[in-house]
Amino acid sequence: MRRQTATAGVRLFHLAAQVRSPRALLIFAAAVVVCLTLAAIDGLTAQLGPSGPWRIGYGIAAAAMLVSVFAYSMRRRSPRRGPGRASSWLQFHTYGGAFFLLLVLTHSGFRLPHGILAWAMWTLSLWIVASGLLGLLVQRWIPRLLTSGLSTEANYERIPELVEAIRQEAESLAQAAGGSIQHHYAASLSPLMARPRTRPIFFMDITGGIQPTLRQLEHLGGFLESGDKRVLDRLTALFKTKTELDAHYTLQKALRWWLFLHVPLSLILIVLVGFHIAAVLYY
Repeated sequence: MRRQTATAGVRLFHLAAQVRSPRALLIFAAAVVVCLTLAAIDGLTAQLGPSGPWRIGYGIAAAAMLVSVFAYSMRRRSPRRGPGRASSWLQFHTYGGAFFLLLVLTHSGFRLPHGILAWAMWTLSLWIVASGLLGLLVQRWIPRLLTSGLSTEANYERIPELVEAIRQEAESLAQAAGGSIQHHYAASLSPLMARPRTRPIFFMDITGGIQPTLRQLEHLGGFLESGDKRVLDRLTALFKTKTELDAHYTLQKALRWWLFLHVPLSLILIVLVGFHIAAVLYY
């Protein structure tokens, strides 16, 4: 239960932080300047549109960049990661993705697309780049929350069984305690201990806003004898652990859903680009 998620979180945080590499940013800025300069020259010498030779070149470059950027996702899932440092791959993935969108825009002459296939590719391109930038922020923000604001660490797949073990222990303690604890547990704590809970509040407050509940438990403890007081202290500890598991469950699920909304759609875009290239060559 300990150290597994935090280690992965720290690794993601450090990789995302290295995207700010001045050298990578300088190379990206130079590529953007060159691309925009060529597009401006082309715009002065030819009719804007995707059919000119320069525009076809932009389209080929965009397709090649898309496949190259997608290679980072394949590398992360490969048992053999291949050459190069992970931070370098992530830098290329980030800046290459942004440059891909610029190539798409220059390919279209900075005009809205025509036709269903063109609209689908254009929309997916915008979505993938935007979701990629969002993912960069998420991979910097969530691991920092998980590693700095929680004392409990857990692997996502194990959270349901950990929560069930906590619930069973808490119910056993409450049933063996006095009537005050039994009543308070049934009315206030039992619904919170039942299952892993996804709560948006963890994105802003890693404690989950449990302070009012903790104050209620502390107030109740002032009226209990020493035996029941020890039971209440243990229930309080279990409640805190359960809340931290809910935080892991919520934040790690967000990371997983982001991947689902980003990576498969990138693959769909590659397939559509393949159809687009085949249609251009055929017709």
